[in-house]
Amino acid sequence: MRYLFSIIIPTYKRHKELWLCLSSISRQTKKNNFEVIIVDNSCDKEIKKLVESHKKQILNIRYVSESQIGLSHSKNKGIAISEGKYCVFFDDDVIISEDWVENASEFYDHHKDVRIFGGPYSRHCYAKIPEWYPPSMGTLNHGSKEKIINIKKQWLTGANMVVERDLLEKVNGFDINLGMSGEKRAYGEETELLYRINKGGIPIWYVPSLKISHLLNEQKLSLKWLLFNSYESGKTVAQSQHRKLSLTYLLASLIHKLAFFIISFFQPSPLPLKRRLYYSLNGLFSWAGSLRSWWNLTVCRKTL
Repeated sequence: MRYLFSIIIPTYKRHKELWLCLSSISRQTKKNNFEVIIVDNSCDKEIKKLVESHKKQILNIRYVSESQIGLSHSKNKGIAISEGKYCVFFDDDVIISEDWVENASEFYDHHKDVRIFGGPYSRHCYAKIPEWYPPSMGTLNHGSKEKIINIKKQWLTGANMVVERDLLEKVNGFDINLGMSGEKRAYGEETELLYRINKGGIPIWYVPSLKISHLLNEQKLSLKWLLFNSYESGKTVAQSQHRKLSLTYLLASLIHKLAFFIISFFQPSPLPLKRRLYYSLNGLFSWAGSLRSWWNLTVCRKTL
C-alpha cells in the first residue's frame, strides 16, 4: 500500500462545505501518509475546479466522478481506487481537527491489528440554534477513553469512520440499496456495514482523539424536519440492523412507543415544549417508518 490512509469524501453539489472540509485537511499536522479522494456524484465541473485548487496544499488529492447516483455507490467507487491500508470516510460538510491524521497514525502504531475504528463529532451551524433544540442532535460522543463499542448500544457514523481496505473488499463494501441518493434523504449504509462486520467477530473501536465538527444545516432546525428524519431512519432500521420485521413485532413495538409517549409527554418537565414533543414523538415516527418498510416488503410485494 502506498499510504496508511485513503481519505474518501463523497460529495453532491456542496461547494462551500467541501471547500471548508478540504481546507481543514490541508492544515493537518501530519501530511505524508495519506491521500484524498473526492468522489463527485453530481459530475460538477465546479467541484473538479475546487479540488484542483487544493493540489498545492494537499499533496495527494484526486478527483473522480461517479455517475450512479447514491452515497453507497460513491463510497464504493472511492474504495475501488484507493491505495491506502485504511479507507477513511468523511462527509463533505465536516471540519477535521488539525491533529486528526497524527492521532489516527498514533492509534495505529499502538493497535496495528485493529481493522475498524472511528471517532466523535461535535456540531457547527451558521444559523442560531433554537434553545429548545436537542443538545445532542448532530453530535456523537462515547466518552473520553479508547474502547471497543457494542454496536447495539453505541455506534460510529460514516462522517468519521476508518475501515481496513482489505476488510471492505472482503465484505463487498457498502450496500447500494441504503444511504442518501442525490437529494433523496435515506440512511443506514454505515450501520448495516458495522453490523455485517461485527457479525464476523471483528471488534469496532472508538477513538476520542479523532475529532471533527459536522455541519448542522439550518433546514434541520425545525421540529418538522426532526420528526420526518426519525420517520426516514425508521424505514431502514430493520435492514441496516439485520432485523426481521413482523406484524406481531410491530404491534408490540407500537404499544411500547405509545406508552412512552404518554409517560414522557404528560409528566411534569422543565424541558422546552418542542424538545419534549421531539423526545416523546421520535419513537412513534420511527415506528411509522418501520411500518412503511414492512408494508412495502410484505403487502406490496405480494400484490405484484
